[in-house]
Amino acid sequence: MLIVKRLRETDKILYINTLYYKMPTKILRVFVFIIALLTNLPSDANTLLTDSINSDNNELELHKDSVWVDKVTGRIMHQQKLVGVDTLVVIKPNPIKALYTDLGIDAAVLAWDRFVQTREYSEITHNVLHQHFSNKPVWDNDSFSGNQFAHPYHGAMCYNAARNAGLSYGASLFYPVLGSLAWEYMCETNEPAINDMLSTGIGGAAVGEVTNRATDIILDDSKVGINRVIREMVGIALNPVRALDRLLSGEMWRVSPSRGKRYAPQPYSIEMGLGYRNMKEEKGNGDNLYVPYIDFYFNYGERFSSNGSKSKPFDLFSISLLANIDSNHPTIGIAEISGRLADIQIKNPDSWSFDFGLYQNLKYVDHYSKNSPKPHNFSMISEAVSFGGGVYAQRETDKICLFNDFMLSAVPFGGSSSDYFTVRRYNYGLGYSIRNTAHFTLNQKASFGTRIYMMQLFTPNGYSPEMLIHKIENKELINTMGDKGHHLIFTQSIYGLVNINKNIRFNIEYEYYRRCSHYKYHDNVKALSHEWKCGFIYSI
Repeated sequence: MLIVKRLRETDKILYINTLYYKMPTKILRVFVFIIALLTNLPSDANTLLTDSINSDNNELELHKDSVWVDKVTGRIMHQQKLVGVDTLVVIKPNPIKALYTDLGIDAAVLAWDRFVQTREYSEITHNVLHQHFSNKPVWDNDSFSGNQFAHPYHGAMCYNAARNAGLSYGASLFYPVLGSLAWEYMCETNEPAINDMLSTGIGGAAVGEVTNRATDIILDDSKVGINRVIREMVGIALNPVRALDRLLSGEMWRVSPSRGKRYAPQPYSIEMGLGYRNMKEEKGNGDNLYVPYIDFYFNYGERFSSNGSKSKPFDLFSISLLANIDSNHPTIGIAEISGRLADIQIKNPDSWSFDFGLYQNLKYVDHYSKNSPKPHNFSMISEAVSFGGGVYAQRETDKICLFNDFMLSAVPFGGSSSDYFTVRRYNYGLGYSIRNTAHFTLNQKASFGTRIYMMQLFTPNGYSPEMLIHKIENKELINTMGDKGHHLIFTQSIYGLVNINKNIRFNIEYEYYRRCSHYKYHDNVKALSHEWKCGFIYSI
């Protein structure tokens, strides 16, 4: 039988207290936590909890978010409230905790690979370590998704080890770099890879900060029942480091009148979509692909400050994800992050307002089909390390609102499709990118716009065909960025959104993709494809 215990006023109710602390293992404790939340507590406990949290009528609306429709974008926006008993949780900076958590992540992954998965590359010896520290790092030949998507996620965990220990944004940037170096040199037999250190150490910081902020929005210590369970599960996926800390401290199942927020509330929007996409090659094999998909959009922060306060890094960011529901295509087809680092604003309510900003970006696009022979003409793009300057212009009227968002970015490390390199299906490179979005919203009922993206990527080193064949036949180390040359990538999309009701919008979009690759040792290649996408977007 669950025993409910009333604690001091600041803690209110800690239900399942007795049964939880008598459990012999953490696994059983988690089981009790889930059962208790799914059942919304027994009636006597629920009464105590309700009486405690809603001690006066003014607190009945305590945690009800403000909700409105943004005139410029047409999105449904939310902003959480912090009133009454709510206070921001302040964590005392603990760099030692950040350090052992950072290195502990690498150690835990290594132990899993060595003793559970029995991976050959996890068998680290003294000779392996000596070789790693004696030789220069290389360009590895792992998969596109592993190098350009999974490694930034690994870096995000190392970054959040520092954020969860109370360190600032700037101080936390060191930890994914350290975690990456420790992994590359001491946790695998493969040669330390330059590309892994860049995507994990720098790209991981961008993924880490957005998942850190998004987790703070999702988690809510005042919730119970299935609502609480879902929030905790999403928190585990977004930020495993904070989830583990909550598990060990008991925060994961502790109910409080305070939401337990670490950051001042910011406006945000969450949208999920479902639809169908058709991709067709104009040249090459002429493949015509039909793929169902789900997508996800998360926008955080105010473009223009409402209280005149100075913005901090990632006070404004956006996330977009597209997942294919098809085994013949990569699970993650698109992942994009853009976070503002600093800005200067010029606000004019009666005319154009401008935001001049510096941004960190991460772009991952993989439309490769497992059934398509190599090479193919579908887009494959990576900006694992990308920093840019942009100009955002916005104008509001009674019936029409519009904005234009332009950005020029340096891409110290990125990737694109390879046509001849037989070891992997993509080239590494460095270069620059340009992106521009023009968007119009009519009476908050319909929107349309266009997005333009261009990237010039240079691959400064590569083997001749004869040298590559020689190395493959003799099983020598292949250490190169890919096919030597440069690539010009251009995409343009036109889209329309029509409101069906308050929460659901119909979306239709057309995208044109073109790639011109110029090679030193091979014939030049022009790739061209088209994509139609239509579906429904639900605004939470």
